[in-house]
Amino acid sequence: MATIYKRDNTWYLQYSYQGKRIRKAIGKNKKFAEWAKADIEQKLEKAKAGFIDARTTIHTFFRETKKRINRKSPATKERYLQVLQHFDHWYFSQFNPPRYLNDISPEIISSFAAAEKLRGLAPSTINYELDRLHTFFLYYVRQKKIEFSPVANVQYFDVPDHVPRFFSIDEIKIIFDHLSPRYIPHFTTFLYTGIRRDELRFLHWSDVKDNLIRIRPKPEWTPKSKSSIRTIPQHPKVVEAIASRKRLGESNLYVFSNKSGNVIHRNNLLTILKRAMNKAGINNGNIHTFRHTFASHLVQSGVSIYKVSKLLGHHSVKQTEIYAHLAPSEDKFILNALDFS
Repeated sequence: MATIYKRDNTWYLQYSYQGKRIRKAIGKNKKFAEWAKADIEQKLEKAKAGFIDARTTIHTFFRETKKRINRKSPATKERYLQVLQHFDHWYFSQFNPPRYLNDISPEIISSFAAAEKLRGLAPSTINYELDRLHTFFLYYVRQKKIEFSPVANVQYFDVPDHVPRFFSIDEIKIIFDHLSPRYIPHFTTFLYTGIRRDELRFLHWSDVKDNLIRIRPKPEWTPKSKSSIRTIPQHPKVVEAIASRKRLGESNLYVFSNKSGNVIHRNNLLTILKRAMNKAGINNGNIHTFRHTFASHLVQSGVSIYKVSKLLGHHSVKQTEIYAHLAPSEDKFILNALDFS
């Protein structure tokens, strides 16, 4: 049954549907509220008798999924929304796509994956998109709106064993020769800590104490996973880099802020790096390559793969095993004057 009530000169309609309590503002006219109550009670009775299709529409799926994604941390939100948008744009570009969520078949998802491959996305990226879509659909499985996720029976793309790209000593030297002096502290920190781009962007001054860097949640940002919450020793070069940032006095909160004292835009750092690499004649590499470089040189310096895994904030040592093939080297530039044992 539905009920109406008045609060602050506004009439409200309240009722329950599929286990959810729903409240709608009707307006200042009581008569309209009574009509709305009679209308919804009639619809509820029809739904109960099976005369109304209560299936979830695909429009509801996109709207509700976007709403849930918007509650995520900024970095996660950006990645998840991109996947949802890719699927949204492809789905509604098809001829007469199914109207209801439970009509989406594994064949439809496979067609989406094939279209993404034709669009030039890497197999690993498409597999990531399939994983995210599977998560989106599982929400409705748990809500008993659909029986299974259509992604569950989709064949993923084969991804060749990944050999991480890392910078050589010579490449590092020439890249730093072409970096703007303002950004040398940023990339020095990437190189000697292996931290991720957003971990550096949202690093607070309170996170750098006693020659340690602490990666931890903030009100405005959450680390990638629980395992990403960690403490990293500061190499002397990082101590120097952070001190140079302190002397600028640009922000009381962020270590690597922009000139206005706010969080630096995530694309700015990649633009700066690509500009330096182009001048240096180096074509292959990005910010994450510094993370690979940090890990690779540690392994070549004889540091335990388990220790490297902890420093990187990996969920499992299996993630770190991509570096296990590297042979020990005499070149210990990262370990110089710092004990990771």
